[in-house]
Amino acid sequence: MNAFLNYFVEANLGLCLMLLMYVLFLQQETDFGVKRTYLLVSIGASLLFPLIQIEGVQNSYLPTLMDVMPTTWLPEIVVTADGTSLPQKNHFDWWLFVQGVYVVGAGSALMLFMIRIFMIGRTLLPHRSYRLGKQVIFESDENNSSFSFFRCIYIGQANKLSVDEKAMIIHHEQIHSSRLHSFDILLINAVGVFFWFNPVISIYKKIFVQLHEFEADARSVSSRDVDNYCSLLAKVALLSADIKLANHFSNSLTVKRIEMMRTIKAKIKRWKYVALAAVLPSLFFVVACQEQVATEMTEIAKNTNNAVLVPANVQARYDEVKAANPNGKVLLLDLNSEAMTRLQALEANYGKPKSLEIFGPDGKAQRANYTSTMLLHSGQAQMTGKSDDRHWYAIIEYSEAMDDILEQAKSKDFVYPAVEQPAEFPGGFDGLVKFLNENLVYPQDARMQGLEGIVYVTFIVEKDGSISAAEPVKGVSPMLDAEATRVVESFPNWTPGKKEGNVVRSSFVIPIKFKLNN
Repeated sequence: MNAFLNYFVEANLGLCLMLLMYVLFLQQETDFGVKRTYLLVSIGASLLFPLIQIEGVQNSYLPTLMDVMPTTWLPEIVVTADGTSLPQKNHFDWWLFVQGVYVVGAGSALMLFMIRIFMIGRTLLPHRSYRLGKQVIFESDENNSSFSFFRCIYIGQANKLSVDEKAMIIHHEQIHSSRLHSFDILLINAVGVFFWFNPVISIYKKIFVQLHEFEADARSVSSRDVDNYCSLLAKVALLSADIKLANHFSNSLTVKRIEMMRTIKAKIKRWKYVALAAVLPSLFFVVACQEQVATEMTEIAKNTNNAVLVPANVQARYDEVKAANPNGKVLLLDLNSEAMTRLQALEANYGKPKSLEIFGPDGKAQRANYTSTMLLHSGQAQMTGKSDDRHWYAIIEYSEAMDDILEQAKSKDFVYPAVEQPAEFPGGFDGLVKFLNENLVYPQDARMQGLEGIVYVTFIVEKDGSISAAEPVKGVSPMLDAEATRVVESFPNWTPGKKEGNVVRSSFVIPIKFKLNN
């Protein structure tokens, strides 16, 4: 799910960025072929670049999903003064709601897309037709405007047009056909099915329609009298077929088209080409490199059972190393065989760390100031036969190339705020309510003082299901905060959460509402 969402975020950011560059550098230009090519390349790059990952490079220009996804919030629990705990009814799942809205929107956009294609066929098929080269010409006396769709050309109100006027319309639509303008319309509408929520899609559609008409007009008048051509546009300007996927000979752009045909064409300045040429590599770097190394650091995090409760002297040494080199990046890891396997991969891809220190279960330093992660194998050997509750730790300082990744990893403390399979209390939410009924006590002094309100307690469900790092993030009073934190710390082991099939540490926030009754 996270990979799917990450693709959506990056693809839509790419579409927005490329459109911004178009507005800044190309909007006022009159080389319609170049403008159209840029837009097609922009869409292709925005859709393809997020699928590509580059090993060994990382950037921090775009936020990852882990930066924006919220910590899992449990439903509010109401605790009354008589000792009962009641769950908040009708808990609203925002993520499920968002998914539902997206599916409904995409389904509606797809249905509209199919209806428009059906309407084209319905308009073409009943009328008389004949071949003219590679095109099939459909003529109708109905009050519809002329349009084309790939090799099909429809001429509306043919009985009111002269032979020369029909010839000009056919020539215009042949240009649409030969330039594959219908492909552009289908492409942007297909993208709009998946990204229906992105307002820039409508802007892309509008720009494509304008460029198609401007380009067809420019090529049409290159061998014809401009005044006659403009007169034909004016004659059919009020006709409209309302077929959204086709290229129309006449539409609301009539005035703009006439003005554009009379505008002196100018070449695009060379510096603009240079600026636009720099955009694609930049987008590729920003998007394709996103999360690559961070993913590897996350793999280490999955194998870290305890990143919070470390020996005091290890934490002190870590703080000392950080203070001595504020510009460097230092990582504190709980070691096990899987974590060390991933560190080997990091060394292969990104080089050796600048320094490394290993600490035994007693918190005493075992190794110091070595420059190779191969020393971790020594730590692994020393851990052989040790029980899981005896942790070895490593303090590793990486080169500045790893600055952003390590800062990101440290700031999250290797805890996932949202996972595909959330951790669960034994017996589910009903079991949680029952546990609170039996264990949560409304402090007597708080009742006497009339204190009530909501205490928000954050906590971590470790890989073994135990609870750690419980603390009130927003409280009411020391007494109520302490009671809410106490009961959270007393939770039995949960079923741990999973991400991509792996057991991981995950964070939660539970709102506990203390409410006085009569």
